[in-house]
Amino acid sequence: MYHVSEIQRLPFRERGIGSAVVVSRAPGDRFTTMLFVLSWAEIVVSAVIASPRNSAIALCIMLAALPVYYFWTRFRRAASA
Repeated sequence: MYHVSEIQRLPFRERGIGSAVVVSRAPGDRFTTMLFVLSWAEIVVSAVIASPRNSAIALCIMLAALPVYYFWTRFRRAASA
């Protein structure tokens, strides 16, 4: 999950807040983030290649949670309205 949080940080590196612009000041920040994401992608691909059956089972388990998420968000929206 760390790689997902790194990917979603990319658009927020430089944002205007009021009249000030907030800029990430770490040298090579985008490069190291992309290197991190690519290394995670390599780990995922190698795990799928090494054990496709277990990877398919894990994917099915994750996809089984989508209907629960859908109904949970609908329920919360209906309760707050």
